[in-house]
Amino acid sequence: ERKKKAKVEEEDYISHLPGILQPYISKVLDVESNGHCGFEVVYFCLGHVHYFHLAVKNKLYQDTKERGKWCKDKYYISNLPSVLKRIKVDSSGTC
Repeated sequence: ERKKKAKVEEEDYISHLPGILQPYISKVLDVESNGHCGFEVVYFCLGHVHYFHLAVKNKLYQDTKERGKWCKDKYYISNLPSVLKRIKVDSSGTC
């Protein structure tokens, strides 16, 4: 019953998308807006389970920290400390 309800909700979300996109959408994830939602979606699309999005966020933090000079030189990130502070997470609570 729960699985059937989830399928109906998924189809309802898809119906709100432009018709040209609908044939290409196979899954829908309704995430809570908690500051981690973008990372949750990335991890979901990679086929992983809920709450492992923190691994994505931590990996992004490490890569950005290690490549900080490159980011500054290429003007992709002008205020690296601020960006790193925003990405850094120690728990799954809200950011």
